Amino acid sequence: GDSGGPLVCNGVVAGVYSNSLFDPEYPVRFTNVVLYNDWIESIVPTYTKL
Repeated sequence: GDSGGPLVCNGVVAGVYSNSLFDPEYPVRFTNVVLYNDWIESIVPTYTKL
């Protein structure tokens, strides 16, 4: 199944994660999407044409 999800702050996606153990001993780790903004912006138009 799909185990990923967003981290949203004030209506803006700030991070994403691909999996979690759902265990307090293992914190969820998010990826900062700002670091990938240029790549995301270049890819999105490709997939909106499908």
